[in-house]
Amino acid sequence: MLHDPPSKPERSFEIVARRIAAMIQASYRIGQRLPAERDLAKTFGVSRPTVREAILSLAMAGMLKVRSNSGVYLQNRHEVQVLDSFGLTGENNECGGIYSKHRPKVNMCFPPLSWQTYDIDYTAARYDAAGKKTSNAKLTVRHNGVMIHENAEVDSATTAAGLKDGPGTGPIQLQNHGNPVVFRNIWIVEKK
Repeated sequence: MLHDPPSKPERSFEIVARRIAAMIQASYRIGQRLPAERDLAKTFGVSRPTVREAILSLAMAGMLKVRSNSGVYLQNRHEVQVLDSFGLTGENNECGGIYSKHRPKVNMCFPPLSWQTYDIDYTAARYDAAGKKTSNAKLTVRHNGVMIHENAEVDSATTAAGLKDGPGTGPIQLQNHGNPVVFRNIWIVEKK
C-alpha cells in the first residue's frame, strides 16, 4: 500500500537556510561593516597589507533563499561580483561579472546553498614614471572550474570601488552587502 508523502518535509530548503543563517547571525550582525582587521591581505599573510598583483582562490556559499550578494575587490578598485545568480542570464552585475564592465562568458552559478569556487588571476594596470597609465588591469576568472573571463581588460575602477585608478597598491577585500554569505578556503598568492 502506498502512503501519502508528508505534507511538510522534515528538512526543507527553508529550514536548512534558516538554521545556517542563524549560525552566521550568532557571530555576525547583518549589515555590520567589516572591521579593517578583516582585510584579507593582512589576515591571510600576504607579505604587506596591500598588493599589486595576486592570484586569489576562494569558495563562497549564499545562505538564504534571497539572492545573497557580495563581491571580491582587487586593489579595492575592481570588483568580481559574487551573487546567487542561478538560472539568470549572466550579466555584468551578476555572479562572476566584472561589475559594470564585463559579463561572464557563461553563467556558471550553482543553486543556492551550494559552494561556489572562484579562481581569480589579477594583473594590475601599468603606469609610467610620470603616473600615466600605459596598460589596463587584466583579470582571468574561473568560476566553478570554468573560465568565464580570460585576460579581460578593465579600463577604470568598477562602480562603488573604494579607490580610483592609480599606480599605488590596494587591499583585497570581500564586500559586505548585508546578506549572509560564508567564505572558506581563501588562498592569496602575490605575483612577483
